[in-house]
Amino acid sequence: MNQSVHEILNLYNPDHPLERASTIPAPWYRDARIYDLELAAVFGKSWQVAGRLDQVREKGAFFTTDIASEPVVVVRGDDAQLPPLSRNPTAAPSSSAVPITAGPTALMAP
Repeated sequence: MNQSVHEILNLYNPDHPLERASTIPAPWYRDARIYDLELAAVFGKSWQVAGRLDQVREKGAFFTTDIASEPVVVVRGDDAQLPPLSRNPTAAPSSSAVPITAGPTALMAP
């Protein structure tokens, strides 16, 4: 049976008294639409830790990671600054800007 997102969300009632409390419904764990909502609500509205400053101590040092299923590259610039990160909307979803995961090197877009 195909349930709407609204129907799936309504399977859980957070206002039930403690004696009727339960874990969240199974569809919340496996429905891709719920996952997308969680990504937007949890990760999309706040800062997320990407790594440690000691990973990019020197100019040109970088590392890669994934945050909320999105690839991220953190690079210490030539001006020694760490610019704010944002997703590149022009990048192909399957492309990877960096074939290695860390180090001081030149970066090249695919």
